[in-house]
Amino acid sequence: MNINQETCLQLLGRLQKRPSLTGLDPNLFPNGPKPKEIIELTGEAGTGKTLLLLEFIKKSILPIRYNEFQIDGLEADVVYLNCDQHFNMFKLVSLMEESDVIDAIINVSLKRLTVFNIFDSETMINTFHLLNRLLSMNSNISLILIDSISAYYWQDTMVRGIRKMDLYVLTILKLLHKSIKDFPVTVIFTRPQYFQTKSGVECSPIYDLSKINTSIHLQQRFREDTKCNIAEVRTASKLVVLYYEIVQNGVVWLK
Repeated sequence: MNINQETCLQLLGRLQKRPSLTGLDPNLFPNGPKPKEIIELTGEAGTGKTLLLLEFIKKSILPIRYNEFQIDGLEADVVYLNCDQHFNMFKLVSLMEESDVIDAIINVSLKRLTVFNIFDSETMINTFHLLNRLLSMNSNISLILIDSISAYYWQDTMVRGIRKMDLYVLTILKLLHKSIKDFPVTVIFTRPQYFQTKSGVECSPIYDLSKINTSIHLQQRFREDTKCNIAEVRTASKLVVLYYEIVQNGVVWLK
């Protein structure tokens, strides 16, 4: 009886329409992100990876409207897998306050965020399995964030024997795919700059939650003798270079 009931919930979760993430960040994703898209976010410490994730959360969970106020959020639920223990609730609230959002709106919005604190590889895999039921029960979830996907690499190499870093990432994504493949959600994960081989991973044009579709590489370079932040956004068809600044109220994209 329980198995049949869960199957019905899963079917309902697949058929129900989920909030669109279009507008999450028009600079990084002019026409997206798309359902079933996997996005990787890489970069050295201090380039703003975790800050960008907080920006994504803020935009996602804020309402479209609140009473007579136009907020321009996406009103979507977000699941955050906090593997590196970098998640900062106070910073998230601060970013929302910087947008002149009142406390009542912040309180309503935070109910759309679910955070799982992950401390080892086994817990991460168990959480992947839990996502299947969570997505079945909540059709408002559109975005899953993993920070970072490489957190338990050294722990896992002792068990699985996978040494190649890119292969390890694809293995973790394969495990995640088994649990969420039926649901039109978007996955964004981070990994450190050093955690990749020289060849890197090719971006796939197929959106099915099995391979990386978009790779965003954050780095610092010199532009006209001035150090600046650069985001290289790579897809299967093109490469776009964007410049940005990290300020108190978040990431600001430059012309």
